[in-house]
Amino acid sequence: MVRFGSLIAAAALSYFASGTVNAASGPSVAVSILPLHSLVSSVMAGVGEPTLLIPRQVSPHYYSLRPSQVRAISKADIVFWTEPTFLPYLSKAARGSKAKLVSLGKLSSVVRYKAREGGVWEGHDHGDHGDHGDHGDHGDHGKGHDKHGDHGKDHDKHGNTDDHMDKHTWLDPLNARAMTEGIVRTLISVDPANASRYKSNGADLRKTLTALVKRIDGEVSVVRGKSFIVFHDAYQYFENRFKIPASGSVLAHSGGAPSAKRLYQIRKKILSKNTVCVFREPQFDSKLAESLVNGTGARIGTIDPIGSSLEPGPSAYALLIRNLASSLVDCLKSG
Repeated sequence: MVRFGSLIAAAALSYFASGTVNAASGPSVAVSILPLHSLVSSVMAGVGEPTLLIPRQVSPHYYSLRPSQVRAISKADIVFWTEPTFLPYLSKAARGSKAKLVSLGKLSSVVRYKAREGGVWEGHDHGDHGDHGDHGDHGDHGKGHDKHGDHGKDHDKHGNTDDHMDKHTWLDPLNARAMTEGIVRTLISVDPANASRYKSNGADLRKTLTALVKRIDGEVSVVRGKSFIVFHDAYQYFENRFKIPASGSVLAHSGGAPSAKRLYQIRKKILSKNTVCVFREPQFDSKLAESLVNGTGARIGTIDPIGSSLEPGPSAYALLIRNLASSLVDCLKSG
């Protein structure tokens, strides 16, 4: 516990203690969402500060870029995002940009799963969804960079198109650790003068993420086996890493509005399977979740895949995962 806290504190301290000479010489970097921004911030600590493109308080699925954000993309040396098809409006804004576009969610060392279908997933097995096993502290074995203009459908190693893949890859901390390798490598390729700093920061971040997995695994163990429904199908990477599977989701993985059939299935699931909690998200109205649990014994909890309440910076990613775990445990342990 002490070591975990000290690693987080060290990352934050180096972030705010960056020298003006190094910061002035660092590359211009833009990052799509807060969890990835936190990882990049950690690696860039002492060199520069990346720009966060999508505000943390909104759902990325329903956002429209402002002119200032489009300009940030056009002026960037590097743009880090999950992958082009996750947020198509970012891909559109990046057309014609000279920036190096890096799809962290498509690095070959990142575990990827197919998106789940339907509103309920009883007995759902992740094993055939492209899990490449545990990550070691090794580098990525692929490029992970998008060629300009190559934003069409791609395929993973199992022949699945990107449209069928769940792109919320960052919610597995071991995926985040694999992404860290890609971030370090990319920054060094653009800014070799600060290579030693990037390597050192990356090594510290990987240690932090390894400690984070051990901590969360212990915390959620007390509620394994409890039935719960998530609002937005964004959590299977977290669920699979920590062996705490949800029973279904109100919205599809893309955040699209649920059909009447889907809502009926979810309501039936809550009533028939002794569901303990239905989790809403701060980016969405709570009325739908409230209507689903009305007249049942299920409680409403709140979980957040983005970190809407967190300040951007190196410590945000670990706090995001810790908050997600504690919110799950707090709601489920009462059932």
